[in-house]
Amino acid sequence: KTITISEPYIIDTLENYKIASDLGILATDSLGNPYLDKQFYFGDGSLIDIFKPEAADWLWSKYKSQFEQGVAGLWGDLGEPESHPSDLFHVVGKADEVHNIYGHYWAKSIHDRFRRDYPERRLFFLARSGYAGSQRFVMIPWTGDVSRSWGGLQAQLPAMLNMSMSGIPYMHSDAGGFALGEKDDELYTRWLQFAAFTPILRPHGSGIPSEPVYFNDTTQRIVRHFMKMRYQLLPYIYTQAWQTAETGTPIAVPVFYYYPDDKRFEDHYSSYFFGRDLLIAPVLKAGQSRLTVELPKGNWYHFWTEEAFKGGQSVTVNTALESIPIFVRAGSIIPMVDAVSSTDYYSLKNLYLKAYLPAGKGEMNGKIYEDDGETYDSYQKGAYELITIN
Repeated sequence: KTITISEPYIIDTLENYKIASDLGILATDSLGNPYLDKQFYFGDGSLIDIFKPEAADWLWSKYKSQFEQGVAGLWGDLGEPESHPSDLFHVVGKADEVHNIYGHYWAKSIHDRFRRDYPERRLFFLARSGYAGSQRFVMIPWTGDVSRSWGGLQAQLPAMLNMSMSGIPYMHSDAGGFALGEKDDELYTRWLQFAAFTPILRPHGSGIPSEPVYFNDTTQRIVRHFMKMRYQLLPYIYTQAWQTAETGTPIAVPVFYYYPDDKRFEDHYSSYFFGRDLLIAPVLKAGQSRLTVELPKGNWYHFWTEEAFKGGQSVTVNTALESIPIFVRAGSIIPMVDAVSSTDYYSLKNLYLKAYLPAGKGEMNGKIYEDDGETYDSYQKGAYELITIN
């Protein structure tokens, strides 16, 4: 599938600049002339005034043309806007007055027009900026141009979890880091292991290629294993995504979300839940061969070894480069499928269940949600299957 990237600026040497200027859809100076921003990263240009309906319509016409050619989704970059001088004017006010909601209205303009023109399809819009409530416009954000460093990796947990708790459920990072730093196979491996258990998995970088094939054989082998695991867990992940839409429960949450009375997790960013039943403890430091994990109350199983642990205590486990600590809640049923090479080939035809016995006479339970993966309102129409397993 193809996702096209765009920025809401037009360089003054392009034909579209004259067209946009003549249409009056560019942000202006105090005299009403197009504001020529000489600080823009790609060259002298002007910002589209997304608050003007005619500007949003014109920009949508460009996007719609791409959709008609087979593009599957859009990627909006620099929508803060990245360069937004204080003396620039929009139709609704000065730059400083509307700066924080520019990305929100950009997402809204795309969402509303996509819904009008493609009512049966689901929109995919990856965006770097937004505002409270932008999730209603199917905006999928990431944490920006993060540093290719261990510090950059460590910052991703609080960023993802805080945004999840703020109602933005698909926050994720440029896996492997985006900028600066040197090529580091260990850092890349640990970042991809973590990213495999985040709402969106997407390697991306500048200067150093971010695809696994450009790293050493050991890294490729380990990353391939985690990518396959991600595909195997698609029934579990898709069911969590349905629950996010249905109840608002984020896919990735702090431990205290499910254990609010446990004081150990009040300010805890070394592990988190991916869905209801998987406790993830990513490795965030170089050369770390052992990691101490705080287990919530209850009973738990080590995902890789299936060793049982009693909760409410700290356990120290090995963290060889090949794995990260993952614990499964006792009593859970995890739906899985055979690994595929693309979601295009995903189906429940080869579904299997991993059941983790509860203590004593406790219950086991799980859910599987399934629809066609494409239709916008399949759930509202009842065109889905919801399997409850007890």
